[in-house]
Amino acid sequence: MSTTITTTVADAGYELQTFPSAARAQSDKSRSIRLVASEPAVPTPATATATATAVSEPPGSGDDSLTARQASLKLLSCCVCFLVAGLNDGSLGALLPYLIGTYNISPSLVGIMYGTSFAGWALAAGALPFTVALVGARGALLVGACLYALSQLVRIWTPPFPLFATTFFLASLAQAYQDAQANTFVASIKASHLWLGLIHAMYSLGLLVAPLVANTIAAQRAGQWALYYSVPFGIGLVNIALVLLAFFTKEDIRMRRRAGNTEAGQQPTNERYKQTWNEMKETVTHRSVWLISLFYFFYLGASFTIGGWIVLFLTDIRGLPLQTAGYIPTGYYLGTFLGRLFLPHPTHTWLGGEHYMLTIYCLLILCLQLLSWLVTSAISTSVAISLMGLLFGPWFAAGMQVSKQVMPRKIRPNALPLIFVIAQLGASVFPAVTGVIVASKGVGVLQPIALGLIVLTGGAWWFVPTAPREREREREAEAGE
Repeated sequence: MSTTITTTVADAGYELQTFPSAARAQSDKSRSIRLVASEPAVPTPATATATATAVSEPPGSGDDSLTARQASLKLLSCCVCFLVAGLNDGSLGALLPYLIGTYNISPSLVGIMYGTSFAGWALAAGALPFTVALVGARGALLVGACLYALSQLVRIWTPPFPLFATTFFLASLAQAYQDAQANTFVASIKASHLWLGLIHAMYSLGLLVAPLVANTIAAQRAGQWALYYSVPFGIGLVNIALVLLAFFTKEDIRMRRRAGNTEAGQQPTNERYKQTWNEMKETVTHRSVWLISLFYFFYLGASFTIGGWIVLFLTDIRGLPLQTAGYIPTGYYLGTFLGRLFLPHPTHTWLGGEHYMLTIYCLLILCLQLLSWLVTSAISTSVAISLMGLLFGPWFAAGMQVSKQVMPRKIRPNALPLIFVIAQLGASVFPAVTGVIVASKGVGVLQPIALGLIVLTGGAWWFVPTAPREREREREAEAGE
């Protein structure tokens, strides 16, 4: 089904179309801009259409047109979903030395938090499709927003370490529920490579701001580093409000009820679960799902390992004071933010598109990683890490864009959560394994581990299928608009 977002902005570079005849009756000169899904609509029976609308489509998608305010709110809500995720993920590296001191734990026990994080993503992989079948995509989005706020609230009062580690399970479950729905929605609109770049740039903005705020609070308030979590908690409440405002409008509820009044919408719950199970089985048999998952597995493993352990590396190996080293991840995440904001379009259009551009980025990142390893200067290491962040920036959005092009539309709602879970497996396992190795060999092992992960990421990307040739023509058409 084609996804449409309609706004009343005068000129944003998109296809201009008039409203339907009912709207033209209000104003003959009324014009609108429509961000239409970049793939043609696939004709389906009415029952299948109703099922897709009621169960598996991303929140806010469908044939219904949105006003400028509705479109803005939905995109803003997706942006905030990723911002709060970045505020959660980006703080651990800066707070790690303080956390180890407060709880008196060894670096190897840090892996528990990465392990609970992965458990949350793993549960989401199996539970999310059934949650969507039960409460809809909007309901899943709201559940994720509430779980996120709860996880941050518990951390503020520095609970016992087992409970503190459990909050990472809740936060990951929340992010899985939100990220899957937001990615699916944004990937369905026209020029999605730009909008995907924007929402993932917001994630990087969270990663950028988090270590700055966390390090400032931890350095100025001895023993009160956990007060940092009041910041993501407050923004998490804003996130809940935006989800309600953007995806639970009267029009959205009306469309949901209209879909529910059809024969497909009246399916018993057990029938919907059976259908969901069949769709999941079809998803796991698709080769591209596993190849893209493998790419994200190594990519997030490399990114989180570097971002999570770089502070300890700079203090122990390069000799920087903790107060100074705590700000170094800011350069890394600033580079990632800028890369996600400004590089998606060149990555999408230059040299044949995402497949070849990411290969070039990988080679450049390898050179920078060798520079940060072999040149024993804190300044050169910091600069190299920041440039690596810049080149890492467009990778996530590029992977989502290719996923949209090579995976059948009907499996995407189930495929994306699975891809995210495997990606988070890499983000959890590799930093945790690095912590175990650091405990016995020292933090100097970070550099060869990071180098190996970058090589594996590039190798995995090479095997990801390229988009069909007709995508090239579509790309040219988009560039000409």
